[in-house]
Amino acid sequence: MSELFDINKSDLSIDDIVKQMQKLNISKRYPIYADGARPEAIEQIKRAGYNIKQATKNVLDGINTVKEYDLKVLEGHTNIIRELETFDTHPLSHPRA
Repeated sequence: MSELFDINKSDLSIDDIVKQMQKLNISKRYPIYADGARPEAIEQIKRAGYNIKQATKNVLDGINTVKEYDLKVLEGHTNIIRELETFDTHPLSHPRA
């Protein structure tokens, strides 16, 4: 079973993100797709042994990739829930009138 984690806190340093990933026991085997806005962050996480890659910016490709995973949203991560609800193709979407 695949899992998707959201570690998306702007106040975390890259070292803090790596520590959080270790604390959450995130596998180093499975791919992690990251925003390419900070390539140095991707490189640092890669050096920590994680299989991290720059995500494509194609929205439909991204939605389809996310749909391949069994999503688990950590408590308190309301931003990702709000974002998922904006996609008509996601099961969390609200029916439109």
